[in-house]
Amino acid sequence: MADTFEDLGIAPALASGVEELGWDAPTALQRDAVPVIRRGNNVVLHASAGAGTVGTYGLGLLDRLLEEGDDDRRPRALVLAPDAHAASRTAEALARMGAPAGLSARALGTGWSDRSVDILVTSPAGATAGVRDSSLKLDTLTALVIDAADQIRATEQWADVETLVEYAPSAAQKIVVTGRLDDALDSFVERHVRRAMTIPPRPVEEEPSSPTGTVLFAVAPEHLKDAAILQLLTPLEAPEVAVVCRTRDRADRVAAALAARGLPVDGQPF
Repeated sequence: MADTFEDLGIAPALASGVEELGWDAPTALQRDAVPVIRRGNNVVLHASAGAGTVGTYGLGLLDRLLEEGDDDRRPRALVLAPDAHAASRTAEALARMGAPAGLSARALGTGWSDRSVDILVTSPAGATAGVRDSSLKLDTLTALVIDAADQIRATEQWADVETLVEYAPSAAQKIVVTGRLDDALDSFVERHVRRAMTIPPRPVEEEPSSPTGTVLFAVAPEHLKDAAILQLLTPLEAPEVAVVCRTRDRADRVAAALAARGLPVDGQPF
């Protein structure tokens, strides 16, 4: 188990940086997900606010960008947040995490400079507007993060998400953060986030057990079949037993034979 941030395998500069932010030890989500994200895998983080989701994908993504080395093309990662306020708060957290390693992050909008950065954070609508006026280039991306996907999906901005993920490079890493998993999100992941690992794993749903029973059979010549049927029925502890015959005439003869032996018989056809 990773007891410290160094144990996650991230760069020392990032590990010391988060410790300066007052983070004592990785959360359970960070222990499981950071090593996967830093390797470039597609991931679905199933966690609610308070589980350290920004720190989780932030550390993994920053370490990956640091490993790739400096690149003049910017931005290298795009984070989609539900609104401008969430984007600004997320960008500030990522900027503080990345600063000790020389990596930069900012939000798109009022109160932030327009300088080129490694990670750009904005709402889906803001990103779409940037693509339309050519101020945002998606072809430079090596990672696309959809934060609070379940919240965004409840708004009209989900159409922007669908558009942006289509235009982002197919090889770009995809990270989806959601507090809820459902069929609609599963469909999105299946179409756009191939071979994604869900962290933590989905609980395994136990399949309903198949009905069980006892099968009895006996091989007997024609003149002993009635006795054989009686022998099979006698040990059964059941309020009712169905005896299936090939023909109606045969069913009548079996019913008469069983009745003669003292068994209550309903000879009515099904």
